[in-house]
Formats: sequence, C-alpha cells, structure tokens
Amino acid sequence: MAIACLIATPFIGILTKKSKPIKVQQIAEVQQVVETPVSVETAPKQEITTPEPVVQPQTGVEQYRPLVVKYFPPSEVETALAIMSKESGGNSQAVSATNDHGLFQLHAPLWTNFFGVTTEQLKDPETNVKLAAVVWSRSSWKAWSTYTH
Repeated sequence: MAIACLIATPFIGILTKKSKPIKVQQIAEVQQVVETPVSVETAPKQEITTPEPVVQPQTGVEQYRPLVVKYFPPSEVETALAIMSKESGGNSQAVSATNDHGLFQLHAPLWTNFFGVTTEQLKDPETNVKLAAVVWSRSSWKAWSTYTH
C-alpha cells in the first residue's frame, strides 16, 4: 500500500508524492530497536582524557621579562621590553655594525670600560639587562636612539 504525502507551500501550491510501501517486517525491526532498553552496565565505557595543555616556549623579549622585572622598576618594564625588542629582537647574541652588544645593544667601547666587563659578558642576558638598568637610571631612555618619547 502506498502512502500519499501532501505538501503545501505558498510558492508551489499543493503537491502529491507517492513513496515506496513500508513492509511490516521493517516496522517490526524499527520497533525492536526503539524498545530495546540500554543500561549503563551494557553501554561501552569510554575513558575521557583531557589533553595536557601545550606550553609554547617564550620567544623574543618575553623570555627575558623575569630579568627585566628583576632590574627595572615596575613602571618601566613594558618600555624596557619594547626597547629590547627594537634593539635586538630578543637576541642576546646580537652585535651591531656599530659594536653594540646584547639584548639592549650596549655600546661595547663605552660600557666595557665604564663597567669593567668584556664584550662576551655584554651578551649574557642577565649582565646586559642589569647594565641597561644602570644606564637607564643615569640617563633615562634617551640613552637609546630607539626611544621616541
């Protein structure tokens, strides 16, 4: 026996469509699936795991934030990181054509004599940040040409 379906739409009007007959056997199979109870005990157990968060290594100047916080006043930390970013991009081994070294690009001929350090020591992140804080305390940010305020 065929089932007739009527569909009314405002654009098309009334349509009639015949579908294939449904066998009694198919109805019984659907009823059996619907009426079969599922208990928690028979359901397959799935272990839910939460993946570990991926911690990206800090790159650029952010990896030196703890040193900047250690040597600069809190009000100057963001400015110090911005200058470091402009000067070296966070590369502690950076050496310029004008003989500036390290994170804050301290001018080696001047600061090695003044502080009594070597050019290799200027490339050490902690030494460079500490000396930059001393330079800042004596000259403000004007000691760096990248400072624009």
